[in-house]
Amino acid sequence: MAASVIQLIDLFIMFIFVLGCEFRKNRGLVVLGFSLCVIWVGLHFADNCLHPVYLQTGLLMYIAVSAAVFRGRLGSVVGISAVLYEVLGIVCNLVLGIDIIVKDGLVAEVDYEFCHILSLVIVLSFLSVIGAMVRTHRRKVWNCLQSLNPLLFVPIFVIMYILQLESGYSGEIDGNTVQIISAIHMSKNGVIGIFTLTILVLLCVNSNQKRELRKEIGFNKKCIAGQTEQYRLIGERDMELRKFRHDFNKHISVLQSLSREGRFAEVEEYINGLGTVSEGFSFLSTNNQICDAIVNQYYGLCKKAGIGFSVSGKIDGMLNVPQVDLCVILSNAFENAFDAVRKYRGDRKKEISLKIRREEHYLFFEMRNPTSNPVNIKEGCPASRNPDHENHGIGTRNMKEAAERNGGMVFWINEEKDSVLTFVILPCEIKDES
Repeated sequence: MAASVIQLIDLFIMFIFVLGCEFRKNRGLVVLGFSLCVIWVGLHFADNCLHPVYLQTGLLMYIAVSAAVFRGRLGSVVGISAVLYEVLGIVCNLVLGIDIIVKDGLVAEVDYEFCHILSLVIVLSFLSVIGAMVRTHRRKVWNCLQSLNPLLFVPIFVIMYILQLESGYSGEIDGNTVQIISAIHMSKNGVIGIFTLTILVLLCVNSNQKRELRKEIGFNKKCIAGQTEQYRLIGERDMELRKFRHDFNKHISVLQSLSREGRFAEVEEYINGLGTVSEGFSFLSTNNQICDAIVNQYYGLCKKAGIGFSVSGKIDGMLNVPQVDLCVILSNAFENAFDAVRKYRGDRKKEISLKIRREEHYLFFEMRNPTSNPVNIKEGCPASRNPDHENHGIGTRNMKEAAERNGGMVFWINEEKDSVLTFVILPCEIKDES
């Protein structure tokens, strides 16, 4: 029974403490999964854990338990559990082969049950160390695996399975020599299997790093584009302001002249005209360059589209968030709000409002906008209504990942039937006023 229990512990350690996977919200499936665990352990009372029937049903049980208990893409969950099961078999063959070699092929002296348990404990120790090393990156690891094509796990599983089948030997040699040769094959294939798995894992990590690098480059370009647009707007408004200042004395002279002549109606009309001119160099400031760039970009877009736009509050703390991540969070929030308001056909006023406030060491961004369709939250993010889920809904996931990566959070609330609140919390430090 000990071997089956440790094998289940390996499974849960892998998914929860290494990959950061969560349990399913469907309690019925979770109960079913744990019931399968009890049945599996119970099989050991009926027969030895190395019995062929147990080994044949073990893989299916491993897959069934994982699919029932853990959240995520079914293909990925099944693939990971199947590969882990074969890795346990590879390590078991390695330990068993070494033990047979040490005992000069005297298989009668080999304790198969002990070798099996030892291999499971070795894997458990290895997974525990890996789990401790990636404890702050578990969610990122899980998201990385979820982004992989589930078919990638098929060749890995096949390689592990073939290496276990190729561990035998037959020939006209005395029994002990045959056992030693077979053990050497088992050990060799175990080492090859572990080495192959390591290479494949490194290739997956390298592929993910390249994908993340391309994503970061895209975010950087977007961030730079936002800053460039901000500098352009500042330049235009500065030029307008300089023109206005240049003609300021002339405007005063005209107003004085109209006032002396008692033409007050024309004075009022002239002042209103000056107010229209001043709107040309209006600029919203939040005390943060990236936020200013994004706010003023969408302020201009909303103005052209006839959408109300308001920003209250200032960023009066030093954000502990990289500019790229801040750009990802705010630009996607404004983009989603702008699209929702443009498509809105209800009675509520078309307006985007952003409120910024600080409480202790956290900054709060509260964005409200009307929407024709209430958000449907799945796995912490609004689900895209586009049937192509692989290429849509990415922006909100990027927002959530960027915030959580920096110790913050993002969530969405349906305040009323046609109003949504996007709530962003980011860590900050209080500025030193000295």
